[in-house]
Amino acid sequence: MNRQMLFDEHTEFLSYPQDSVRKELEMKFKNRMREELKLRSLISYVGNKEVPFLRLYRYKEAFSFGLVRYLFKKLDVNPKDYIFDPFSGLGTTMFTAMIHGIPSIGADKLPLAHFISKTLPMFLSLSEGELKDVWESAKFKVKDAEPAEIALDVPIMQVAFDREVLWTLRKLKSIIQDLSYPYNDILFYYFSLFWRNVALLPRMGNS
Repeated sequence: MNRQMLFDEHTEFLSYPQDSVRKELEMKFKNRMREELKLRSLISYVGNKEVPFLRLYRYKEAFSFGLVRYLFKKLDVNPKDYIFDPFSGLGTTMFTAMIHGIPSIGADKLPLAHFISKTLPMFLSLSEGELKDVWESAKFKVKDAEPAEIALDVPIMQVAFDREVLWTLRKLKSIIQDLSYPYNDILFYYFSLFWRNVALLPRMGNS
């Protein structure tokens, strides 16, 4: 059986401490590893900036839609194959596979990553203006809604918003939760993006 190579250039191995597990793995698979420097721009999530939906959540550990497409082409992956991503993160591999009609499955330990990976494909089921219409109808119910439970013990909740704003956000969360599927998940995805950006503000201010 011929071994199929992803890359063509020679790999230079770094030096690691004695008994390093990483060194052991690299030596074990050194004949299968190659470098291709032209792929540098595809490795990080930055490559998703031009891809709708994938650019919404800036997951620094993610790789790009373009990298997955490159590897699919390189390995001649087609709809008769089945893709498994054991560290699926935000679901870039599965999303790309879906676009190309290739069945796939993924797994990830992080609940947020699992939520986003299953929510992304839902965007493709929407017609133009559909989500906007749902939001326009839902937002008028916020005033009379019961506030949803949130993690008030989280320190950021105590300093990020004044009481009135936080009260409104809790009501908004309640309205979103009561929407039908898939609108509830899609709008909650946007809602989670808002909270994440707020949580990042202190770090951004110190950078």
